[in-house]
Amino acid sequence: MKCPKCWAEKAYIRQVTGWRGTVLQCLLLTPLRCRHCYHEFTVSWFLTIGKQIHAPQPASKGIRQLGD
Repeated sequence: MKCPKCWAEKAYIRQVTGWRGTVLQCLLLTPLRCRHCYHEFTVSWFLTIGKQIHAPQPASKGIRQLGD
């Protein structure tokens, strides 16, 4: 998903708890955060269909480093 501030393709779903999260769910809005500029924004869940919006997984610890 593209960030509306910096246009980087690095936005992912952020967790919102409490009454704010409940209100966003009722309004069918998805809270997102840009990994590049840390801008927080919301979009309609219709716009997230078919888009990559999950944070990348950290590298697994089983991978050997060069020089090991």
